[in-house]
Amino acid sequence: MQLGPQYLPLKIESDIEQIVFTPNITLRRLPEEEALNLFNLKSRSFHSDGRVHGYGYRTPRSVDPIPEQLKYSQIYSSNYVFVDNEGRNLHSQSLDSLVRLSSLGCSGLMIGYQKGSSIICWPSPYWTGLPFTKINQSEEGRLKQVFLRLSNLSPKAQMMLERYKFALSFDSIPDQNRFIDLTTIMEMIYIPEKSGTELSFRLSLRLAKVMNQKFGLNSKEAYKEAKKLYGIRSSLVHTGVSKALNHEMLFKLLDFTHKSLALFIDEPSLFEEESLNELCL
Repeated sequence: MQLGPQYLPLKIESDIEQIVFTPNITLRRLPEEEALNLFNLKSRSFHSDGRVHGYGYRTPRSVDPIPEQLKYSQIYSSNYVFVDNEGRNLHSQSLDSLVRLSSLGCSGLMIGYQKGSSIICWPSPYWTGLPFTKINQSEEGRLKQVFLRLSNLSPKAQMMLERYKFALSFDSIPDQNRFIDLTTIMEMIYIPEKSGTELSFRLSLRLAKVMNQKFGLNSKEAYKEAKKLYGIRSSLVHTGVSKALNHEMLFKLLDFTHKSLALFIDEPSLFEEESLNELCL
């Protein structure tokens, strides 16, 4: 049976007009009339931050399986769409991962629409504590490279990416759990060989060197922040609580983890044990 194109709508902050990833996969703006047709809406209005404020259906719905929070924050706010002309749902997870890695934000794909249908599968869960993801046209070359790499990830990279998505999902997840997941990812990135002692020192030093070399951050400040974060992690693992865990520290960890994971997928050889040791000489 010939399948029609698959439409993967999403809400992002962007100046992109169109990016062609492959002959079958394109990211483009979602015009208002097309969005209304796709979601079976007659109108929609927005808050100043771009989230949907209200909407009305063209035809009545007896069953509405999409939670209100998801509709308001993501689905009916969509302003872009990935169009996959193969229509077999082969690339949806890679495209969702691409969005998650582009910048630190809550945007994800609404996976499931087929042309001529108003049925949607469950969307990627997300945490409303983050703003919508920002992606710029100037990043086109890098986005295409990352998309190709995402189709051939190592088991380790795949696991880290899945843990990252989970840590940024659902408002109901306690901050302690997010913190443990994110620090686990950091250990996997910066301590590739689980030998030796002084894990906190090695992780903090390696992170500081990478942040300085690749992102221009002050290495001394990055080292101090990493040591604090690892101290919070140790307290949570051993006691279940940490008085030092607050909004600021969680978002510092999020920023470090996002930068590190995106770089790991882009330059995996940088995070081999020998390379990390040479970086710290």
